[in-house]
Amino acid sequence: MKRELLPVSKFLKDYAILPPKLETVTLKTLDAAGYYLAEDVIAPENLPGFFKSRVDGYAVDAAAVENASPSHPLELQLVGEVIMGERTALRINRSECAYVPTGGMMPRGTNAVVMIEDTEKVSAGTIRIFKTVKPYENTTREDEDYRAGEPLLKAGTKLASHKLMGLLYAGIEEVTVHRKARVAVLSTGDEIVEPFEELKPAQVRDSSSYSIVLMLREKGFVAERLGIVKDDPETLRKTIHDSWDRFDVFLVCGGNSVGRKDFTKTVFNTLGDPGVLVHGVRIKPGKPFIFALAGGKILIGLPGHPVSSYVTARLLALPVLVHISGGIWDPSPDAKVTAEQPIPSEKEREEYVRVRLEWKDGKVFALPILGTSSVISTVLKSHGLVRIPAGVELANEGTELDFFRW
Repeated sequence: MKRELLPVSKFLKDYAILPPKLETVTLKTLDAAGYYLAEDVIAPENLPGFFKSRVDGYAVDAAAVENASPSHPLELQLVGEVIMGERTALRINRSECAYVPTGGMMPRGTNAVVMIEDTEKVSAGTIRIFKTVKPYENTTREDEDYRAGEPLLKAGTKLASHKLMGLLYAGIEEVTVHRKARVAVLSTGDEIVEPFEELKPAQVRDSSSYSIVLMLREKGFVAERLGIVKDDPETLRKTIHDSWDRFDVFLVCGGNSVGRKDFTKTVFNTLGDPGVLVHGVRIKPGKPFIFALAGGKILIGLPGHPVSSYVTARLLALPVLVHISGGIWDPSPDAKVTAEQPIPSEKEREEYVRVRLEWKDGKVFALPILGTSSVISTVLKSHGLVRIPAGVELANEGTELDFFRW
């Protein structure tokens, strides 16, 4: 009987968010890079916290220089200078101005800054103004950056370096996050050997588990390779069982199709309830993808071919890891690109085709790198993947496609 395949969108919507999220921990902000926020972060105060200048120039009441121009300059009395990093006690009348450096506090009575290059010092006490400024021009107001009580970052945000910059600026010392998922990755197959071994006839070096571990580490997860398991269900079961308490997720490359030695599904079903929930997704490459839950752990079966294994880890396993780590998976493509030539596709499945990008005539074009999921050179020559929706047999030249970078 033909196995019913689950659409990719249904897997991401209904199954990738099924496992519970990992527990929360409180970390120093400086140690929280790569974690996902478990709670909103609220601004504790207005920032910058004072009315300040964005340029070197003269603080003025904008109304006082309303008609200033190179042909009709206006003169103001210079009554003082703002010192950087110090509160100023200066109070400026309409006919006066004060020198203020970039970042300096605006004196009372002023609401704009004339840049120094639009002025001329006539004498020690007189400044000639050649340009009109609007109220608040060249300034930053007290709460223009952050307003006390407003959310800075929402729960689910990944704390990348630019997000941490914003928290440090607000003086946020600690954050509550979900801990990072701990992932075990292993390969199965009698023909699989370590990457640096000399190959014998009919043997293949294991690139799948290593590349997936590296990819997951790049994405911020704690990933470890458990090695190669031969085609024996008891050995696979024991390998997972012996590491059960150390990991949240087990990714198994290979043994998940319907062949005589494909026993990953069977093993998963022996490890606890509810067992295998998905076996087969309407995707190419990656159709025999397996998703299971057992005893609070997540078990994922990836295809054996290296390219297929890596693609399904990127497109289907990664969203699960983001979810349990407290993040919100965004299925949006990284960019839109244009097919440079017709790209054939398998109509029955959503297909992800390796492509090389080219810039021509103000557009980004995608050139397909065709080859089966066992041809790894297609990955080396490509920049990422384009998605051909299910039901499309041929993406014609000029078709706009979703692009996902590696």
